[in-house]
Amino acid sequence: MALSLRRNAAWALLGQVVFAACHWGGFIILGRLGGPEVLGRYVLALAVVTPIMMFGRLQMRELQVADAAQRHPFEDYLAVRLAGTGCAGGSSWRSPFSVTPGQRPWRSFWWHWRGGSRI
Repeated sequence: MALSLRRNAAWALLGQVVFAACHWGGFIILGRLGGPEVLGRYVLALAVVTPIMMFGRLQMRELQVADAAQRHPFEDYLAVRLAGTGCAGGSSWRSPFSVTPGQRPWRSFWWHWRGGSRI
C-alpha cells in the first residue's frame, strides 16, 4: 500500500532532521574530545570534500525517482551512482592531506585524545 504525499513528506523531513541532529552531535563530541584545532581541521576537510562528493553522486536518487516511465532499470542508476561516488571518493582522498601539509590528519585526533604530543 502506497503512502500519501503528506506522509512521504513527513518521513523525508524526519529523516533530514535526524541526519542534521547526528551531524550536530558528532561536531559536539569531536569538539569536546579533540579540542578546537581538531574540530577546525575536520570542518575544513569536510568543506573541501563535500562538494566533490555531491558532484560525484550525480543526483542519481532524484533521477531515479523522477523516472516515472521506468525507462531505465534500478541497476543502471545504481551502477552510475556507485561509479560516480567511487571516482569522487578517489579524487577527494588526497584533499585532507593537501589542507594539512606535512602532517597526518588521521592521527592528529587520536594523539590529541590520548594526551600525546603534537605531530
